Amino acid sequence: MPIFGFEPPSIVSRLLKRKEIKQAPLFSRDMFMDAQQEHRFLLRLDGIPAAFMTSADRPSYKIDVQEEVLLGHTLRFPKSVVWNPVKVTMHEIYTPAAFGSVMSNMMSKLFDIGYTQPHNAESTEERFLSKENLTLAAGVVIIESLSEDGSVHESWKLHNPMFTDVTPSALKYDGDALTTISATITYDWAEFLYKGVSGQGGSFTINL
Repeated sequence: MPIFGFEPPSIVSRLLKRKEIKQAPLFSRDMFMDAQQEHRFLLRLDGIPAAFMTSADRPSYKIDVQEEVLLGHTLRFPKSVVWNPVKVTMHEIYTPAAFGSVMSNMMSKLFDIGYTQPHNAESTEERFLSKENLTLAAGVVIIESLSEDGSVHESWKLHNPMFTDVTPSALKYDGDALTTISATITYDWAEFLYKGVSGQGGSFTINL
C-alpha cells in the first residue's frame, strides 16, 4: 500500500522476506514523523555530568584497501577496518556542588593513573604511559541518541578508549561566551546497539 504516495521497492521487499539482506527499507513516513534532532543525545563519561556536554561525534569508520594491478586494471581489496577518533566538547561550570572542575577531572585522568610529571620523576609512585593505564583512566564512554520521549533509541560504546587530545578554549577579555574543553578520544572499536521496533535493547548496562 502506498505511504505518502510512495511504494516500498518490490525487489527489496522480496529480498527481506527471503532474509537475503538485513537492513529494513526506509519509507518517506520516517522523514516526516520520526526525524532525529541533533540535540537529543547523552554523552556518558566517568566523573563528568552529562549536563556539561555540548557536542559529541558519533563513531565512524573507514576501510583501508590495498591496490593491485591486474592486466592493466587497478583492483582494490579490503585490508582492515579503522575506527576514526571521536571529538567531544564540554562546558566548564564552576560550582561548589561539583567535585572539582571539568579540567581537573581531565587532568586527573592523565596524572592519577597514566603519567608522572617530570618534576615528580623520583616519586616512588611513578606511573608509566601505557595503553592499559590510559584506558583505565578514561573509564566508560557511551554515546546515546534519544527519542522524542527521552528513551534511548540507539547507543555506541567505545572499547579501549583513550583521551589523546585535551584542549581548553581560549580566554578573552572582550568575550562573554562560556568556556569549553574539547577532547579527542581514540579507541579500538565501537559497539552499536539499536532499540528497534520491539522497543528493547537500545542501551548498555553501566556498572557504577
